[in-house]
Parts: sequence; structure tokens; C-alpha cells
Amino acid sequence: MIKISLIITVYNTSEYLRRIFDSCIYQTLKDIEIIAVNDNSPNSRDSKIMREYENKYKNKFRCLWSNNENLGPGGARNMGIIASNGEYFQVIDADDYIELDMCEKMYNKAVTDGSELVACHALVLKNGTSYILCGDVDLRKNPLSYNQQVWKYLVKKSLILDNQLFFPEKTVADDCISALWYLTANKISVIKQPFYHWIRREDSFSSRYLAESFSEVILVLEKIYSYPAYSMLDKDSKYCFITFSRKLIYLAFMIVLIKKPCLLFDLCVNIKRVVSLYYSEFNFVGECMKTTNINCSPKKQLIDHTIEYICNNIGISDFENNVRDFYEQIWLDYFINQLSSIVPEYESKTYCLWGAGVFGKFYANCLEKTNLKFVITDINPIKHGTKITEEHSVSSWSDVEEHTDVILVTLYDGFESVKSELENDFNIDSSKINILDINNLIESVLITNKDK
Repeated sequence: MIKISLIITVYNTSEYLRRIFDSCIYQTLKDIEIIAVNDNSPNSRDSKIMREYENKYKNKFRCLWSNNENLGPGGARNMGIIASNGEYFQVIDADDYIELDMCEKMYNKAVTDGSELVACHALVLKNGTSYILCGDVDLRKNPLSYNQQVWKYLVKKSLILDNQLFFPEKTVADDCISALWYLTANKISVIKQPFYHWIRREDSFSSRYLAESFSEVILVLEKIYSYPAYSMLDKDSKYCFITFSRKLIYLAFMIVLIKKPCLLFDLCVNIKRVVSLYYSEFNFVGECMKTTNINCSPKKQLIDHTIEYICNNIGISDFENNVRDFYEQIWLDYFINQLSSIVPEYESKTYCLWGAGVFGKFYANCLEKTNLKFVITDINPIKHGTKITEEHSVSSWSDVEEHTDVILVTLYDGFESVKSELENDFNIDSSKINILDINNLIESVLITNKDK
């Protein structure tokens, strides 16, 4: 009996295929199959390497082809699920790799607990640095912090077949479906070990999607809202999914604002979808609040302001800059409120923004509108000396340590590992470190007090 089917989608990833294929072939659990799905890749080497492994490991390795049509990761994964023979399956990206005992430990956990989903942690590798991405965030308790990556899950195949929880197709936002898996599953287990190695490449398909498409998230969430499994959720579960959805929409919008402001007109084209998605669920969400004892209600503030601003300014030539300024002010207001609550006499301090990525740059642009003194550093020495705003460049920690009163860590996830690294590797007093949790900032804009 096949216990696990490992499903790998392949698209222009030939330089990484041997690594991921080998990490699957040499699993300590022997009752597995590997299914490589070629999603109409233009790279002939992809097909060559796939056939090489299929011929060498005939009893364990199979190849599927999408018949000259690009289905996107979701469609290719669906092909693999339907063709799979395993009791469980796990999807894997072709440019990542897994620990050799992953299948054995996750399968044993699933059988012991009787679970339909088993989650693991991931080791995230990006630009020479690494951190742990936790797979144990409880979507029901903390939907704003839930990470939707599907590859962290070992999934019982019957959960997908019985509830028709297949991936949305022809999109790269297909991993949103994992939230519906979570809310539908009867039993979920977690192994707090980083079995999965996530290689975050700037040129990957998903990275380009984040920077270049806002409408993808809207379209996929619309599809998932139409799934029968969604309509069968109880009120508390629907509220969790709606809150998770709002986070995705807002993050996608912010990334467009920061990285590709020229694509804000894509937002205009799709704004009616956003409105429809939010407004159709709003009255229902109000009812959800009564049953979940949350002392705030979603007031559509972000979308209301967006619609109003677009309607009033759609003909203005510098529309993009105006919208960017508008959202920076929303964030800045909350940022100052948060800062004043955690840092005594905050106006007299010198701050160090730790992290010069997308969100670090956004914070720096916001801070330049204040009278606060700040510097920017990053653990990656390649970024040192790089100018990320009109007035500020990235410095090394050794250059700014003496003048820093408060460190503000500006990351989206991996907070605990970064804080531990600052304390242990840089000998920084923990009282000096403050976490700027972007999830809290999202919550501040999207969820406001009922009386405000």
C-alpha cells in the first residue's frame, strides 16, 4: 500500500530538480510514490531530467504532463492528486527540498493521532540568511498570523475528495485553499520540526506574482467563497476565513503600493470585486462577532477609503503618489500610537530599523515624515551602503550600535528567531528590542473599534 504521494510541480526549474527528486527518492519511509507534473514547461531540460528519474526508479517515480496547456501550480497539483495512489499526499515546490525522514515522521504522526492534516515547520532560506517559519499557527485563534503555504501539510487524500477541496487552477495564489482545508479537517496535528526547506528566490514565479498582480488574490478568494465546503462552515469558522482573506487582500495591495505603484490601476479595474467580496460578507461577519467574543468589528474602513479616494482622484495625473501618501499616513498614525505605548519618551530616542526588506523600506519612508531620529541596518552585508529612501542608506550594526536606543525589527514573520539571533549573536539586551509585527498593523487598519 502506498502511504504517501509526493507531488512536485515542474516549470522551468531544471537546475533544482535533482536536489528535490533525490530528497524524495531517499526518504526513510519506503511506501511512497513521487509524482512529477510538468506544467507545460518551456525548458526541455525539465522533461529530460523527469524522464531520467522515471526510467531509473520505475516503481516509485511517475511523470505527468499537462498536454500543452499551462494550468498554473494549482491545476498541476490537482492532476497529481487525482492520479495519486497514496493514503496521504504532500505537494512540494520544485526549487525546494525536504528532510529525508519527513515522510516517516509525519505519516506516523498522522496515523497515531488519526489526523487529516499534519503540519511541520519550515527552514526558510533567503539571500544567505535563514529562519524558522512555524507551521503551528492556529487559524481559528489567530487568523491574521496564519501562513497559508500548502507544502507544510501532509494531507489525507479523502479530505480533498470527499469535500471537493481541490486547488483553484490557472493562478499562483492557489495556496489560499489551505485555510479551507484547515477549517474543514476534523483532526489536525503538528510536528514542530523544520522538515521542509523553503528556498525564497527573487526570480521565482510566486515572487513575481506578489509584485505584479493584485487581482489574483481577489479572483481566487471569490472562487473559494463559492466552494460548497465554505458554505458548510459554522459561523466562527467563516469569520476566521474572512479575516484571513482580508489580510491577504491587504498584503497584496500593500506590496503593489510599495513595489509596483504603476499597477494601482489594476486595483481600480478590480475594485468592484473587492467591494463585492467585502460587502457580501459584512453583515454576516457582524453576527460572527457576537459568537466569538471579539471586542471589535470589521468596518470596511480600508475599502471605503479606497473607493472614495479613487472616485475623487481617478483623473489626477499623480494618482499613484497620492494613494501611496494616503496609505502611508494610515500606517504612520498607528505606528506612532504603537511606538508611544511601548517606548517611554519615544520622541527623544534614536531608533534602528532592523531589516531593509520591503517592509523595512516602507517603515523608513513613513518615519521620514516624522521628527524621529532613526538609522537602518540589515544582517545581510550585501545591503550595507544601499540607499533605500531619499535620505537613508543601510548601515552595518557596528556603525550604528553606539547611537541606537531602541531596535525595531521590521519583518513579516520569523520574529522569535530574529530576536534570539540579536540576543545571542550580537549580544543585544532584550529590553532594547521591539518587534514591529506587521500583522498587528494590518489588524489596526482593517479591524477598528466598534465605537470609532
